[in-house]
Amino acid sequence: MVALNAELPGHINSVLSTQKAHFLKENDFFAAINVPVNKDTDSLFIPPTVKKKIIPLPTVSKNKQFASEPTMNQEMYEDLLKLIYDIGKGMERKPSLYKDKDENGIRDVILNHLEFRYEAITASGETFNSGGKTDIILKYAPDGTNLFIAECKFWTGPQGFLDTISQLFDGYLTWRDSKAGVIMFVRNNDFVNVLKSISMEVKNHPYYIKELNHKGESSFTYVFHLKNDRQKYVQLQIMAFHFDKGKL
Repeated sequence: MVALNAELPGHINSVLSTQKAHFLKENDFFAAINVPVNKDTDSLFIPPTVKKKIIPLPTVSKNKQFASEPTMNQEMYEDLLKLIYDIGKGMERKPSLYKDKDENGIRDVILNHLEFRYEAITASGETFNSGGKTDIILKYAPDGTNLFIAECKFWTGPQGFLDTISQLFDGYLTWRDSKAGVIMFVRNNDFVNVLKSISMEVKNHPYYIKELNHKGESSFTYVFHLKNDRQKYVQLQIMAFHFDKGKL
């Protein structure tokens, strides 16, 4: 009994140390994922507060006398590109959203999300602008200024891809446009090869200027110039989404 009593404190300390290490490790885990521990209890945790996202809006000059057209500032442009990219990735996971749809049908799924995203902005498809009908166009509602124009196409190969860029720049963009996009719907099984082809072929387009930081595995950022003005730059975002041919 005496020996047992002598060993008891060491045994208790060992058990307490083990439990303490367990809970410290647990607290470190929740701290790492940004879930703070409620100070009033050791067993309940408070999830992070979900804050309503502030949607950026186009910039309009306050100098009324010399005000130029409203422009889509970079923050809004980044938000728009992320939204379209997220929509496309979501469609990849849900074949029912693209099954049996043509280019216009898939485009309408994207438009449905854009229509109510921004205040004072209208989003529409098959809208006349310059020399033809654009697939996607965002306009500043008060005065109809173009903010963003995009063309949607099924991937048919490198030449069809380059022709789509030419169609956008030659037929739809005006000198006032500065932000545009090309959205490719890819049914090929070799999607990686298609992405490589996009990266290589885009540099062969006569309006290509330079490459910028990309925004995702299949979202590429470039600077182009207008057809008749090499000094007028346009930010062009090229996105590609894989729509499994076997599920179409």
